[in-house]
Amino acid sequence: MSRQDHTTRPNDHNLTTAAAAAWLGCVRPRTLDNWRSQGRGPRYVRVGGRIAYRLKDLQAWMDAQTVEVSG
Repeated sequence: MSRQDHTTRPNDHNLTTAAAAAWLGCVRPRTLDNWRSQGRGPRYVRVGGRIAYRLKDLQAWMDAQTVEVSG
């Protein structure tokens, strides 16, 4: 298995932009691209010219988006 294959599988710890968007389920890959250029969105890792998202960072970002409803 090549390193690129490793980063495209949704169950691995490092995901491509497309796989991260699929895991999040609420955004498209292009949205993640835009957020990166704006300094927003989940943390990511840049290695050479490649972008990878770690599952722990995606989960932390999702947790931070939680809205508490008082009632």
